[in-house]
Amino acid sequence: MSGNRVLVVDFDLEAPGIETFNLPRPKTETPGLVDYVQSYLTNRKAPDVADYLYKSAVQLSSSGELWVMPAGLQDEHYPARLSSIDWRSLYAKEDGYFLFEDLKLQWEAFIDPDYVLIDSRTGYTDAGGICTRQLPDSVVCIFFPTDQNLHGLQKVVSRIRNEDKPPREKNIRLLFVNSNVPDLDDEDQILKNRLSRFKDQLEYDDLAATIHHYNNLALLNQTVFTLKRPRSRLAGEYRSLLKKIRRLNPEDREGALDFLDHLRQPRQQLLPRRQERDRHDVEDSLRKLYETHKDDGEILVRLAEFRRRQGRLEETDVLLGHAIEAGKDSADIHLRRADIAQRLGDTERAVESIKFALSREDADFPEVSRAIRWLRDLKPELLDMAGTWTAVEALSDYEIAKLCGASLSWDVATLKFAEQLMSTRVKRSNGPSPELISALMLNLIGQGRSSSAIELVQTTQKGVSDLQQPVAFNLGMARWAVEGTPPRELFELVLQQDEEDLKRPRRANYSQCLSITHWVVGDTEYAQKELAVAKEQIMSQQLPEFSCWRYLVVEPNEFVDDLESISKLLSGANVTPAYFPVSSKFE
Repeated sequence: MSGNRVLVVDFDLEAPGIETFNLPRPKTETPGLVDYVQSYLTNRKAPDVADYLYKSAVQLSSSGELWVMPAGLQDEHYPARLSSIDWRSLYAKEDGYFLFEDLKLQWEAFIDPDYVLIDSRTGYTDAGGICTRQLPDSVVCIFFPTDQNLHGLQKVVSRIRNEDKPPREKNIRLLFVNSNVPDLDDEDQILKNRLSRFKDQLEYDDLAATIHHYNNLALLNQTVFTLKRPRSRLAGEYRSLLKKIRRLNPEDREGALDFLDHLRQPRQQLLPRRQERDRHDVEDSLRKLYETHKDDGEILVRLAEFRRRQGRLEETDVLLGHAIEAGKDSADIHLRRADIAQRLGDTERAVESIKFALSREDADFPEVSRAIRWLRDLKPELLDMAGTWTAVEALSDYEIAKLCGASLSWDVATLKFAEQLMSTRVKRSNGPSPELISALMLNLIGQGRSSSAIELVQTTQKGVSDLQQPVAFNLGMARWAVEGTPPRELFELVLQQDEEDLKRPRRANYSQCLSITHWVVGDTEYAQKELAVAKEQIMSQQLPEFSCWRYLVVEPNEFVDDLESISKLLSGANVTPAYFPVSSKFE
């Protein structure tokens, strides 16, 4: 069990089975439960549990431990010792309840087990309540769907569920497992109908596991399949059940993480009574989970995410704060706190959290990009400091270009911040990347500084014939703004490279650029076709897009407006792109 200490208790006293499994045990037999209870009845004192259990030397794949408390010494006197115990009298006259409460405390003191697995006799017995109501936190009901089993389970399940009422108020979780299922074609839906009946009568939502019948003589050797045959279907089905059991244990870290992940999955609509029970179970588990793991940053973050989805924003913020204190201090956590602060209307605290995120070395590009976009919307004047933040300084030239293009190309004000960021990077670089040069070109043109964009190309590029397609197009657009006429040779170079790369993914912006390019070289028909494609693409993607008519990122409706202006251009109207300086609006 993944490094856990596990105690297995054989409470199937009439037909003990644990000792029959092929597990290492001491050379001398160990007394067990029957002997423990008999000693108590004889001496009127709870015996030392250390004498009634043993640690198995089974070879585990992890650092876990397996302890066993047998049913009792299996000698010729065992049946007599068992039959001498009057379980009703034990509870009514001999304080049997406190005997087993003391037994639990002794288990905890001697072994401190993570799990106690109690094998109880099937059915409704005098001793059954000890195993199904007093001792357990959870009960796994393993059944084959016969009428007899349904009748017996209804009684047992009803009594278990009544434990949550006063005076006990003990919430015992129930897991239902359909076992020994044959591999047969259920053509007449016999099994399906019976399971549906069990589900309705026993009021459970889903089976915790299905254990199929295993047609293999290895069963005669009492093999522990999860150890000896771990890749078998039977072992896999028991591991699936194990996962569900661990999910119910808030003290098990792995189980707690799995439980929180499980809560993220879509949940089926339940009947009102079961909805209330489910809600109560979840909240009870979350409370215990928090109390157990309040110093575990990862668990606190996942718990915070669940509370956020519930709309409990103040609690989410507190949990994220605790996660940071517990060592889960990351850019992602600070951005989550920024989101919560903004939702709560606390802009200043949101900005502070964003600044914390940008000051961290662990911030990746998506986190930096998200943070910059937030500052652009919440407090754009802080963008002046962008180049000084640790997370931004750690970005590559390519990432800086991508950041400035996607997050800082929405208006002239943000273009100025982006220019400062990129210019600083260009100056300190021996050979700035083509992506950075191209992004800086877009920025300068968008500011109406086409002459500066042309100068940038002249100082960083070798010759016109060596220009990459994006640089050739943007240089052509810059010269159009400065000279009043678009340079045909540059746009012909753009088309030549387009023919060489027909598989290039095309967004609305790319088709928009090709429309202008075809117009410049005199092919108005193809220009109209590309314009139609651009409109179809922007309408389908419905996301902000970079427009070469303005050299800004714009909303879809604004992009459509730009396409309408280009359409007028193609029809012969005297219009010029919106990025042209006012003094360059040629007549």
